[in-house]
Amino acid sequence: MRAVWVVLSLWAVAWSLLQSVGGLYSWHYFVTGGAALLQPGAAGSGLHVYAAHPELQMGPLTLVVAAFIVGISGPFNVFLAALAMTALGALTLKFLLTLRATLRGAPISPRTACYTGLLLIPAWSVLSVYYGHLDDALALTLTTGAMVAVAQRRPWLTVVLLAAATGAKPWALPFAVLLLAYPSGRLRRFAALLGLCALPWLPFLLTDWATTSISSFTIANAPDSALRAFGVATAQTPSWDRAAQLFLGVAIALWCLRIDRAFSIPAGVLTVRMLLDPGTNPYYTVGLVVACLYVDLTMRRRKVPWLAAAVTGWSVIDVLPAWIVPDHASGDLRALFLLAVLVVLTVPASSIRGVRDRTLRQAHRAVHPAPTILE
Repeated sequence: MRAVWVVLSLWAVAWSLLQSVGGLYSWHYFVTGGAALLQPGAAGSGLHVYAAHPELQMGPLTLVVAAFIVGISGPFNVFLAALAMTALGALTLKFLLTLRATLRGAPISPRTACYTGLLLIPAWSVLSVYYGHLDDALALTLTTGAMVAVAQRRPWLTVVLLAAATGAKPWALPFAVLLLAYPSGRLRRFAALLGLCALPWLPFLLTDWATTSISSFTIANAPDSALRAFGVATAQTPSWDRAAQLFLGVAIALWCLRIDRAFSIPAGVLTVRMLLDPGTNPYYTVGLVVACLYVDLTMRRRKVPWLAAAVTGWSVIDVLPAWIVPDHASGDLRALFLLAVLVVLTVPASSIRGVRDRTLRQAHRAVHPAPTILE
């Protein structure tokens, strides 16, 4: 296993160096937010930061972490940010391997660890080093920790981690459906989760009600978006789009739970998000790769994480320049591929030959209550 970690470390260094050319492309948003939070006396700063900067589409947890990085490292914040987000990737990999080992009740095999790391690291470097999206990195790491908590049957830890993930990036809220996998105490835990999600926003809302303007912030409808493939030709985000992402994401999550595929919930939610999102930034795909690894690693007979590999392969095609793959063709391919992923995720486990993905509720009903969700 030590040899695997050496290989993966070298792999991470290589990809980090490759992505560092023109890297931390979006980090300036986090510098703006973090610096503003540290200047409470200035106009449009402190707890007025969201009202003054509705383009900061990140949660309060991310804002606080960004302020900490900017505050302690000053002009060297770029380097510390890249290092911190790379460390979050390593922690995410550790959580993924723990998830697999927990469900199998045995140490993870070196081959599975190697496959997982080889797939995760290139994708994560796009998020952490090239784009520098601290909010997505935090949300994905915390969500992966929550998946481990579900596998270990630790409901209150699941609540805290899901609330923290939502505090980093609000698109994690539909993952709360995971709490329904527990057989009791659901209402109390949902109430606690909603309270923990709302609490960090209260100081901003009570100080400046214009903080709510961040919910109406729109982005351009990209020429290669799946929305355009569906015939939505508006220049900006449609007014119904964010609500549709939320409600359809929750519906898919509930269906995944209904067919006993709880570990498919994040992948289903993120697939819906990408299908209905007007943006087509490559770092969106990183979340889907991580979420598909949840699916791959929680299926006992799956030796190779083929679903995450398929998403990675598509992501390479998706970033090809328009003179190779025209925008309209790229949008059509995006829509078709994501719909195909959604079908794979929502097929009842009993209809997949040789594979049974048993959820936490089934584990509680088992004769031998071992911490496993697999057959």
